[in-house]
Amino acid sequence: YPGTLNVNYNHDNCYLKNILLCYNNYIKGTYYDNTYLGGIKLFKCSIHGTLSFIIIPDITHHDNNVLEIITIMSLRKKYNLKDGESIKIKIYY
Repeated sequence: YPGTLNVNYNHDNCYLKNILLCYNNYIKGTYYDNTYLGGIKLFKCSIHGTLSFIIIPDITHHDNNVLEIITIMSLRKKYNLKDGESIKIKIYY
């Protein structure tokens, strides 16, 4: 999906996901076409001033040190982001 950015964060900050998991902003999963689509925790954030959302899905194939960020556009293209490049994420909670 073009509006998804997966961000690896270093182990010094690995408590971040645990802190986010403490907040009760859960969207319940549902079934679609006999397949369970797991729920997500959702957090409003911004990257370079662009409104985005961190999602922590019930079902994922990513490691624990990856944040999945979604928005309506490709942040990689808009900000010319390269693999391994540092970004600043502002989280609203």
